[in-house]
Amino acid sequence: MELTSDGMLIGAIVVVSLHNPKERIWGQLISLNPTGLIVRAIDLNSFDDFVRQVRDVEQGPVGLPTSFYPMHRVERIALDEERGGIPSLADTFEQKVGQSLEEYLRSLS
Repeated sequence: MELTSDGMLIGAIVVVSLHNPKERIWGQLISLNPTGLIVRAIDLNSFDDFVRQVRDVEQGPVGLPTSFYPMHRVERIALDEERGGIPSLADTFEQKVGQSLEEYLRSLS
């Protein structure tokens, strides 16, 4: 994984808080620069539905949309990591699906 000038790892699983409108998205950081960020991500409210769809193999593979968000909308970017014994969303995904999000996304390519 490549490190950005801001210290974030390209390819890291992140939670991004946006404003105007207020949203929180979860996914893989593709690019980060002064103009904005590119992520393969979903709205955090859709996490459980996304996991269910991934596990439903009869439906076929389900990807994450790749989106650009301008920096003026970005409020915060946080690494998706375990905190105080609470598993990260990526850990929850891996536990329910049987592979990491990174592995899953690579399998779609």
